Amino acid sequence: QQKSGTDSRALDCAVDHLYRRVYNETAYRPRLDVVAYALVREVSEADQINSLKYHGEKKALAHLLQKKTPSLSMRVNVKVCSDCHSFLAHAARLLGRPIHV
Repeated sequence: QQKSGTDSRALDCAVDHLYRRVYNETAYRPRLDVVAYALVREVSEADQINSLKYHGEKKALAHLLQKKTPSLSMRVNVKVCSDCHSFLAHAARLLGRPIHV
């Protein structure tokens, strides 16, 4: 199912809000070592952080929080990168809820 532009913008705002909260209220810091080497050479550190911010796991968590689901469970088809693992661990502590991947 494809999202409308409004839904997509709302999700991006939810990701931004969640990311800021986790960054400001926990010890989470972006793991730039997971950024692809080609990207590291081409873009600024701010752009690298921005690319990490919108990884699917962070979007999935923001979506679950938007929907006020009782369980924060998600399935991924690939191995979760170390930045997302760290983010989800800090988010779980901040939210006081377990996150299952």
